[in-house]
Amino acid sequence: MRKKLFILFILAVYIQTGCAQDTIPKKYTVHEVIAKSEYMADLEQLVKAVKRNHPQPYTFITPEEFDLFVRRKKESISDATTMSEFVWLCKSVVALVGCGHTSTSVDNVLELSPSLFFPLEVMYVEDQLYITDPLNNADVLDQGMEVISINGIDVKTLKRELNAVINSDGYISSLRELQTNMNFRSHCAFQLGFPETYTIEIRTNTGLKSIELKPSDQSPLKGNDLNPCPDNLCFQMDADHSLGKITIKSFNYYNDNLPLFQSFIDSCFKELELSQPDNLVIDLRNNYGGDPYCTSYLLQYLMEQPFRYFRKGSTKWYKDLEQLLPVKQNRFKGNLYLLINGGCFSSTGHFLSLVKAHLNAVFVGQETGATFSCNANPTSFLLNNTGIQVSVATEIYQTDVSGFSKNEGIFPDYFITPKLNDILTNKDLEMEKVVQLIYEN
Repeated sequence: MRKKLFILFILAVYIQTGCAQDTIPKKYTVHEVIAKSEYMADLEQLVKAVKRNHPQPYTFITPEEFDLFVRRKKESISDATTMSEFVWLCKSVVALVGCGHTSTSVDNVLELSPSLFFPLEVMYVEDQLYITDPLNNADVLDQGMEVISINGIDVKTLKRELNAVINSDGYISSLRELQTNMNFRSHCAFQLGFPETYTIEIRTNTGLKSIELKPSDQSPLKGNDLNPCPDNLCFQMDADHSLGKITIKSFNYYNDNLPLFQSFIDSCFKELELSQPDNLVIDLRNNYGGDPYCTSYLLQYLMEQPFRYFRKGSTKWYKDLEQLLPVKQNRFKGNLYLLINGGCFSSTGHFLSLVKAHLNAVFVGQETGATFSCNANPTSFLLNNTGIQVSVATEIYQTDVSGFSKNEGIFPDYFITPKLNDILTNKDLEMEKVVQLIYEN
Protein backbone atom coordinates (compact mmCIF):
# COMPACT_ATOMS: atom_id res chain seq x y z
CA MET A 1 0.00 0.00 0.00
CA ARG A 2 2.75 2.44 0.98
CA LYS A 3 4.69 1.54 -2.16
CA LYS A 4 1.71 2.46 -4.30
CA LEU A 5 1.39 5.84 -2.57
CA PHE A 6 5.10 6.46 -2.91
CA ILE A 7 4.95 5.88 -6.64
CA LEU A 8 2.01 8.24 -7.01
CA PHE A 9 3.25 10.96 -4.72
CA ILE A 10 7.01 11.06 -5.24
CA LEU A 11 7.96 9.44 -8.52
CA ALA A 12 4.84 10.84 -10.22
CA VAL A 13 4.30 8.23 -12.91
CA TYR A 14 2.65 10.33 -15.55
CA ILE A 15 -0.50 9.13 -17.27
CA GLN A 16 -0.57 10.77 -20.67
CA THR A 17 -4.24 11.36 -21.32
CA GLY A 18 -5.02 10.79 -24.96
CA CYS A 19 -1.41 9.93 -25.84
CA ALA A 20 0.59 6.74 -26.07
CA GLN A 21 2.58 5.99 -22.91
CA ASP A 22 5.89 6.02 -24.75
CA THR A 23 5.24 9.33 -26.49
CA ILE A 24 8.00 11.86 -25.85
CA PRO A 25 6.56 15.41 -25.92
CA LYS A 26 8.11 17.82 -28.36
CA LYS A 27 10.24 20.58 -26.90
CA TYR A 28 9.33 24.09 -27.95
CA THR A 29 11.20 27.36 -27.94
CA VAL A 30 9.72 29.97 -25.65
CA HIS A 31 8.36 32.06 -28.54
CA GLU A 32 7.03 29.14 -30.59
CA VAL A 33 3.32 29.15 -31.42
CA ILE A 34 0.78 26.37 -31.94
CA ALA A 35 -2.86 26.59 -33.02
CA LYS A 36 -5.25 28.51 -30.80
CA SER A 37 -7.64 25.55 -30.86
CA GLU A 38 -4.94 23.32 -29.34
CA TYR A 39 -4.29 25.79 -26.52
CA MET A 40 -8.03 26.02 -25.83
CA ALA A 41 -8.40 22.24 -25.73
CA ASP A 42 -5.47 21.88 -23.33
CA LEU A 43 -6.81 24.56 -21.02
CA GLU A 44 -10.19 22.85 -20.98
CA GLN A 45 -8.47 19.53 -20.21
CA LEU A 46 -6.60 21.16 -17.31
CA VAL A 47 -9.72 22.77 -15.83
CA LYS A 48 -11.78 19.59 -16.10
CA ALA A 49 -9.02 17.58 -14.41
CA VAL A 50 -8.90 20.00 -11.48
CA LYS A 51 -12.67 19.97 -11.03
CA ARG A 52 -12.92 16.19 -11.42
CA ASN A 53 -9.97 15.07 -9.26
CA HIS A 54 -9.29 17.69 -6.61
CA PRO A 55 -11.07 16.92 -3.32
CA GLN A 56 -11.78 20.57 -2.49
CA PRO A 57 -11.11 22.90 -5.43
CA TYR A 58 -13.34 25.65 -4.04
CA THR A 59 -12.02 26.00 -0.51
CA PHE A 60 -10.32 29.31 -1.23
CA ILE A 61 -12.26 30.52 -4.27
CA THR A 62 -15.90 30.25 -5.31
CA PRO A 63 -16.88 28.24 -8.41
CA GLU A 64 -18.11 31.46 -10.01
CA GLU A 65 -14.81 33.28 -9.40
CA PHE A 66 -12.83 30.33 -10.73
CA ASP A 67 -14.94 30.04 -13.89
CA LEU A 68 -14.75 33.80 -14.49
CA PHE A 69 -10.95 33.72 -14.22
CA VAL A 70 -10.74 30.80 -16.65
CA ARG A 71 -13.10 32.51 -19.08
CA ARG A 72 -10.94 35.64 -19.09
CA LYS A 73 -7.83 33.55 -19.67
CA LYS A 74 -9.51 31.85 -22.62
CA GLU A 75 -10.37 35.26 -24.06
CA SER A 76 -6.69 36.26 -23.82
CA ILE A 77 -5.54 33.34 -26.01
CA SER A 78 -4.96 34.25 -29.65
CA ASP A 79 -3.26 32.88 -32.76
CA ALA A 80 -0.13 34.75 -31.59
CA THR A 81 0.01 33.25 -28.08
CA THR A 82 3.43 31.73 -27.49
CA MET A 83 4.17 28.48 -25.68
CA SER A 84 5.77 30.30 -22.76
CA GLU A 85 2.74 32.57 -22.43
CA PHE A 86 0.42 29.55 -22.38
CA VAL A 87 2.61 27.80 -19.81
CA TRP A 88 2.36 30.86 -17.56
CA LEU A 89 -1.38 31.06 -18.13
CA CYS A 90 -1.83 27.43 -17.01
CA LYS A 91 0.29 28.10 -13.95
CA SER A 92 -1.94 31.03 -12.96
CA VAL A 93 -5.08 28.88 -13.28
CA VAL A 94 -3.64 26.11 -11.12
CA ALA A 95 -2.53 28.63 -8.48
CA LEU A 96 -6.16 29.68 -7.97
CA VAL A 97 -6.97 26.38 -6.26
CA GLY A 98 -4.77 27.27 -3.27
CA CYS A 99 -3.09 23.86 -3.19
CA GLY A 100 0.67 23.40 -3.07
CA HIS A 101 0.36 19.83 -4.36
CA THR A 102 -1.51 20.84 -7.51
CA SER A 103 0.96 22.14 -10.03
CA THR A 104 2.30 22.31 -13.57
CA SER A 105 5.80 21.56 -14.82
CA VAL A 106 7.44 22.42 -18.15
CA ASP A 107 10.88 20.85 -17.91
CA ASN A 108 9.85 18.41 -20.63
CA VAL A 109 8.18 21.04 -22.84
CA LEU A 110 10.29 24.19 -23.20
CA GLU A 111 13.87 24.63 -24.31
CA LEU A 112 15.16 26.81 -21.51
CA SER A 113 18.65 28.08 -20.85
CA PRO A 114 20.00 30.52 -18.22
CA SER A 115 20.75 33.05 -20.97
CA LEU A 116 16.98 33.53 -21.40
CA PHE A 117 16.45 34.38 -17.75
CA PHE A 118 16.75 37.67 -15.91
CA PRO A 119 20.54 38.10 -15.69
CA LEU A 120 20.99 39.13 -12.03
CA GLU A 121 20.61 37.32 -8.73
CA VAL A 122 18.23 39.47 -6.70
CA MET A 123 16.14 39.23 -3.56
CA TYR A 124 13.11 41.02 -2.23
CA VAL A 125 13.49 42.44 1.26
CA GLU A 126 9.86 43.17 1.99
CA ASP A 127 8.80 45.10 -1.15
CA GLN A 128 12.23 46.37 -2.18
CA LEU A 129 14.40 44.43 -4.65
CA TYR A 130 18.16 44.26 -4.16
CA ILE A 131 21.02 42.79 -6.17
CA THR A 132 22.72 39.90 -4.36
CA ASP A 133 25.02 38.96 -7.25
CA PRO A 134 25.46 41.04 -10.43
CA LEU A 135 26.86 38.01 -12.35
CA ASN A 136 28.03 39.16 -15.80
CA ASN A 137 27.12 42.76 -15.00
CA ALA A 138 29.63 43.23 -12.20
CA ASP A 139 31.40 45.92 -14.23
CA VAL A 140 28.43 48.28 -13.88
CA LEU A 141 26.52 46.96 -10.86
CA ASP A 142 27.37 46.15 -7.26
CA GLN A 143 25.92 43.79 -4.68
CA GLY A 144 23.33 45.55 -2.53
CA MET A 145 22.10 48.01 -5.17
CA GLU A 146 18.35 48.58 -5.20
CA VAL A 147 16.41 47.81 -8.38
CA ILE A 148 13.43 50.13 -8.91
CA SER A 149 11.97 48.73 -12.12
CA ILE A 150 12.58 46.05 -14.77
CA ASN A 151 11.66 46.83 -18.38
CA GLY A 152 9.53 49.68 -17.11
CA ILE A 153 7.59 47.62 -14.55
CA ASP A 154 7.78 48.71 -10.92
CA VAL A 155 9.26 45.90 -8.80
CA LYS A 156 6.40 46.06 -6.28
CA THR A 157 3.90 45.45 -9.08
CA LEU A 158 6.12 42.70 -10.46
CA LYS A 159 6.25 41.00 -7.06
CA ARG A 160 2.46 40.90 -6.82
CA GLU A 161 2.24 39.43 -10.32
CA LEU A 162 4.84 36.76 -9.61
CA ASN A 163 3.33 35.78 -6.26
CA ALA A 164 -0.06 35.30 -7.91
CA VAL A 165 1.12 32.41 -10.12
CA ILE A 166 2.79 30.38 -7.36
CA ASN A 167 0.74 27.45 -6.13
CA SER A 168 0.58 27.34 -2.34
CA ASP A 169 -1.72 25.99 0.34
CA GLY A 170 -4.41 28.55 1.07
CA TYR A 171 -2.44 31.29 -0.73
CA ILE A 172 0.03 31.36 2.17
CA SER A 173 2.20 34.40 1.47
CA SER A 174 5.39 33.15 3.15
CA LEU A 175 5.77 30.27 0.67
CA ARG A 176 4.89 32.48 -2.28
CA GLU A 177 7.45 35.10 -1.30
CA LEU A 178 10.13 32.48 -0.69
CA GLN A 179 9.47 30.90 -4.08
CA THR A 180 9.47 34.31 -5.77
CA ASN A 181 12.95 34.98 -4.40
CA MET A 182 14.27 31.50 -5.16
CA ASN A 183 12.92 31.44 -8.74
CA PHE A 184 13.04 35.12 -9.61
CA ARG A 185 15.32 34.81 -12.64
CA SER A 186 13.11 32.30 -14.45
CA HIS A 187 9.75 33.59 -13.21
CA CYS A 188 10.60 37.15 -14.18
CA ALA A 189 11.41 35.94 -17.69
CA PHE A 190 8.04 34.19 -17.99
CA GLN A 191 6.14 37.18 -16.61
CA LEU A 192 7.82 39.57 -19.03
CA GLY A 193 7.47 37.24 -22.02
CA PHE A 194 11.16 36.40 -22.41
CA PRO A 195 12.25 39.80 -23.77
CA GLU A 196 15.33 40.14 -25.96
CA THR A 197 16.91 42.48 -23.43
CA TYR A 198 16.40 43.48 -19.80
CA THR A 199 16.72 47.11 -18.79
CA ILE A 200 16.66 47.99 -15.11
CA GLU A 201 16.37 51.24 -13.23
CA ILE A 202 18.53 51.38 -10.12
CA ARG A 203 18.79 53.82 -7.27
CA THR A 204 22.14 55.63 -6.96
CA ASN A 205 23.49 58.38 -4.73
CA THR A 206 22.70 60.90 -7.43
CA GLY A 207 19.28 59.59 -8.43
CA LEU A 208 17.87 56.89 -10.69
CA LYS A 209 19.93 55.32 -13.45
CA SER A 210 18.87 53.08 -16.35
CA ILE A 211 21.12 50.16 -17.36
CA GLU A 212 20.68 47.59 -20.12
CA LEU A 213 21.90 44.25 -18.80
CA LYS A 214 24.15 41.70 -20.41
CA PRO A 215 22.77 38.14 -20.42
CA SER A 216 24.18 35.48 -18.11
CA ASP A 217 24.83 31.80 -18.82
CA GLN A 218 25.06 30.96 -15.12
CA SER A 219 22.33 28.71 -13.76
CA PRO A 220 20.09 30.36 -11.16
CA LEU A 221 20.90 29.85 -7.52
CA LYS A 222 18.29 28.25 -5.27
CA GLY A 223 18.47 30.67 -2.36
CA ASN A 224 20.85 31.03 0.54
CA ASP A 225 21.39 28.00 2.74
CA LEU A 226 22.31 29.28 6.18
CA ASN A 227 22.87 25.87 7.68
CA PRO A 228 26.37 24.39 7.42
CA CYS A 229 24.90 20.86 7.34
CA PRO A 230 26.31 19.29 4.14
CA ASP A 231 23.69 16.55 3.97
CA ASN A 232 19.96 16.18 4.45
CA LEU A 233 20.47 15.02 8.03
CA CYS A 234 22.92 16.46 10.56
CA PHE A 235 23.40 16.44 14.31
CA GLN A 236 25.56 18.81 16.33
CA MET A 237 26.27 19.34 20.03
CA ASP A 238 27.10 22.74 21.48
CA ALA A 239 28.31 22.14 25.04
CA ASP A 240 28.80 25.87 25.66
CA HIS A 241 25.05 26.45 25.37
CA SER A 242 23.95 22.99 26.58
CA LEU A 243 22.40 22.64 23.15
CA GLY A 244 21.80 19.85 20.67
CA LYS A 245 20.82 20.65 17.09
CA ILE A 246 19.13 18.35 14.61
CA THR A 247 18.94 19.56 11.01
CA ILE A 248 16.48 17.83 8.69
CA LYS A 249 16.42 19.27 5.19
CA SER A 250 13.96 16.70 3.87
CA PHE A 251 11.68 13.94 5.11
CA ASN A 252 11.90 12.15 1.73
CA TYR A 253 12.87 8.75 3.10
CA TYR A 254 10.22 6.44 1.70
CA ASN A 255 10.01 2.65 1.80
CA ASP A 256 13.50 1.09 1.78
CA ASN A 257 15.05 4.43 2.78
CA LEU A 258 12.92 4.84 5.90
CA PRO A 259 15.34 2.82 8.11
CA LEU A 260 18.10 5.30 7.20
CA PHE A 261 16.05 8.14 8.64
CA GLN A 262 14.98 6.15 11.69
CA SER A 263 18.56 5.11 12.41
CA PHE A 264 19.69 8.74 12.24
CA ILE A 265 16.94 9.84 14.64
CA ASP A 266 17.72 6.96 17.01
CA SER A 267 21.39 7.98 17.09
CA CYS A 268 20.52 11.64 17.76
CA PHE A 269 18.36 10.88 20.77
CA LYS A 270 20.80 8.32 22.10
CA GLU A 271 23.46 11.03 22.08
CA LEU A 272 21.03 13.49 23.66
CA GLU A 273 20.29 10.94 26.39
CA LEU A 274 24.03 10.56 27.08
CA SER A 275 24.90 14.27 26.94
CA GLN A 276 21.75 15.56 28.69
CA PRO A 277 21.65 19.05 27.15
CA ASP A 278 19.00 21.42 28.45
CA ASN A 279 18.04 22.56 24.96
CA LEU A 280 17.28 21.04 21.58
CA VAL A 281 16.92 22.87 18.27
CA ILE A 282 15.30 21.19 15.28
CA ASP A 283 16.02 23.11 12.09
CA LEU A 284 13.31 22.52 9.48
CA ARG A 285 13.81 25.59 7.31
CA ASN A 286 13.17 24.85 3.62
CA ASN A 287 12.11 21.30 4.45
CA TYR A 288 9.38 20.67 1.88
CA GLY A 289 8.12 17.51 3.53
CA GLY A 290 8.09 13.82 2.63
CA ASP A 291 7.05 10.60 4.30
CA PRO A 292 4.70 10.92 7.31
CA TYR A 293 6.35 7.78 8.70
CA CYS A 294 9.44 9.97 9.16
CA THR A 295 7.67 12.87 10.84
CA SER A 296 5.59 10.60 13.10
CA TYR A 297 8.74 8.71 14.11
CA LEU A 298 10.49 11.92 15.13
CA LEU A 299 7.43 12.96 17.12
CA GLN A 300 7.68 9.78 19.20
CA TYR A 301 10.90 11.19 20.66
CA LEU A 302 9.26 14.53 21.49
CA MET A 303 5.68 13.91 22.59
CA GLU A 304 4.86 13.63 26.28
CA GLN A 305 2.16 10.98 25.86
CA PRO A 306 0.75 8.68 23.13
CA PHE A 307 -0.70 10.62 20.22
CA ARG A 308 -2.64 10.16 17.01
CA TYR A 309 -0.90 11.55 13.90
CA PHE A 310 -3.73 11.69 11.33
CA ARG A 311 -7.31 12.44 12.26
CA LYS A 312 -9.22 9.20 12.75
CA GLY A 313 -11.09 8.07 9.65
CA SER A 314 -9.43 10.71 7.46
CA THR A 315 -6.96 8.71 5.36
CA LYS A 316 -6.97 5.85 2.90
CA TRP A 317 -3.29 4.89 3.01
CA TYR A 318 -2.12 5.56 6.57
CA LYS A 319 -4.61 3.80 8.83
CA ASP A 320 -1.82 2.88 11.27
CA LEU A 321 -1.06 6.58 11.78
CA GLU A 322 -4.67 7.15 12.79
CA GLN A 323 -4.07 4.93 15.82
CA LEU A 324 -2.41 6.06 19.05
CA LEU A 325 1.38 6.01 18.66
CA PRO A 326 3.59 5.31 21.68
CA VAL A 327 6.31 7.67 22.85
CA LYS A 328 9.95 6.61 23.24
CA GLN A 329 11.37 5.97 26.69
CA ASN A 330 14.34 8.22 25.98
CA ARG A 331 12.27 11.08 24.59
CA PHE A 332 13.72 14.58 24.96
CA LYS A 333 12.35 16.42 28.00
CA GLY A 334 14.22 19.74 27.86
CA ASN A 335 13.57 23.05 26.10
CA LEU A 336 12.59 22.55 22.46
CA TYR A 337 13.12 25.14 19.71
CA LEU A 338 11.92 24.87 16.10
CA LEU A 339 13.44 26.90 13.25
CA ILE A 340 10.79 27.48 10.59
CA ASN A 341 10.10 29.47 7.41
CA GLY A 342 7.90 29.52 4.32
CA GLY A 343 9.70 26.44 2.98
CA CYS A 344 8.18 24.23 5.70
CA PHE A 345 5.65 22.45 3.52
CA SER A 346 3.48 19.32 3.31
CA SER A 347 4.44 16.73 5.96
CA THR A 348 6.63 19.32 7.66
CA GLY A 349 3.51 21.41 8.25
CA HIS A 350 1.77 18.33 9.63
CA PHE A 351 4.66 17.68 12.02
CA LEU A 352 4.77 21.28 13.22
CA SER A 353 0.99 21.42 13.79
CA LEU A 354 1.26 18.49 16.18
CA VAL A 355 4.22 20.03 18.00
CA LYS A 356 2.36 23.34 18.28
CA ALA A 357 -0.79 21.63 19.56
CA HIS A 358 0.79 19.37 22.16
CA LEU A 359 4.17 20.75 23.28
CA ASN A 360 5.45 23.89 24.93
CA ALA A 361 7.99 24.41 22.14
CA VAL A 362 9.34 27.73 20.91
CA PHE A 363 9.01 28.50 17.18
CA VAL A 364 11.53 30.92 15.65
CA GLY A 365 11.55 32.26 12.08
CA GLN A 366 8.72 33.01 9.65
CA GLU A 367 5.24 31.65 8.98
CA THR A 368 5.35 28.13 7.57
CA GLY A 369 4.21 27.32 4.05
CA ALA A 370 1.82 24.63 5.29
CA THR A 371 -0.42 23.76 8.20
CA PHE A 372 -2.34 20.84 9.70
CA SER A 373 -4.19 20.08 6.43
CA CYS A 374 -3.04 19.62 2.87
CA ASN A 375 -4.21 17.94 -0.32
CA ALA A 376 -1.82 15.35 -1.71
CA ASN A 377 -1.58 11.95 -3.45
CA PRO A 378 -1.63 13.66 -6.88
CA THR A 379 -2.70 12.13 -10.14
CA SER A 380 -0.39 13.26 -12.94
CA PHE A 381 -0.75 13.51 -16.72
CA LEU A 382 0.32 15.49 -19.78
CA LEU A 383 -1.85 17.98 -21.60
CA ASN A 384 -2.67 16.44 -24.96
CA ASN A 385 -1.34 19.10 -27.32
CA THR A 386 1.37 21.01 -25.47
CA GLY A 387 2.68 18.16 -23.30
CA ILE A 388 2.67 20.32 -20.16
CA GLN A 389 2.89 18.15 -17.05
CA VAL A 390 0.02 18.56 -14.60
CA SER A 391 -0.34 17.11 -11.10
CA VAL A 392 -3.67 17.38 -9.30
CA ALA A 393 -4.08 16.41 -5.65
CA THR A 394 -6.75 13.80 -5.03
CA GLU A 395 -6.99 13.38 -1.25
CA ILE A 396 -7.05 15.42 1.96
CA TYR A 397 -4.57 14.73 4.77
CA GLN A 398 -5.22 16.31 8.18
CA THR A 399 -3.44 15.84 11.47
CA ASP A 400 -5.35 15.13 14.67
CA VAL A 401 -5.37 18.70 15.98
CA SER A 402 -7.89 21.50 16.39
CA GLY A 403 -7.80 25.28 16.34
CA PHE A 404 -5.73 25.67 13.15
CA SER A 405 -6.73 27.47 9.97
CA LYS A 406 -6.37 26.07 6.44
CA ASN A 407 -5.64 29.47 4.93
CA GLU A 408 -2.57 30.35 6.96
CA GLY A 409 0.61 28.64 8.06
CA ILE A 410 1.92 28.08 11.56
CA PHE A 411 3.26 31.29 13.03
CA PRO A 412 6.48 31.61 15.02
CA ASP A 413 6.62 32.84 18.58
CA TYR A 414 9.53 35.04 17.50
CA PHE A 415 9.34 36.52 14.01
CA ILE A 416 12.68 36.99 12.30
CA THR A 417 12.83 39.57 9.50
CA PRO A 418 16.31 39.74 7.93
CA LYS A 419 17.57 43.07 6.64
CA LEU A 420 19.62 43.47 3.48
CA ASN A 421 22.97 43.30 5.27
CA ASP A 422 21.89 40.16 7.14
CA ILE A 423 21.19 38.47 3.81
CA LEU A 424 24.41 39.63 2.14
CA THR A 425 26.51 38.43 5.08
CA ASN A 426 24.57 35.16 5.53
CA LYS A 427 23.67 35.85 9.14
CA ASP A 428 21.68 33.11 10.80
CA LEU A 429 19.33 35.31 12.82
CA GLU A 430 17.13 32.39 13.85
CA MET A 431 19.98 30.57 15.59
CA GLU A 432 21.20 33.82 17.11
CA LYS A 433 17.72 34.32 18.58
CA VAL A 434 17.72 30.81 20.05
CA VAL A 435 21.06 31.41 21.76
CA GLN A 436 19.73 34.71 23.11
CA LEU A 437 16.65 32.98 24.51
CA ILE A 438 18.80 30.31 26.13
CA TYR A 439 20.89 32.98 27.87
CA GLU A 440 17.76 34.80 29.01
CA ASN A 441 16.39 31.62 30.54
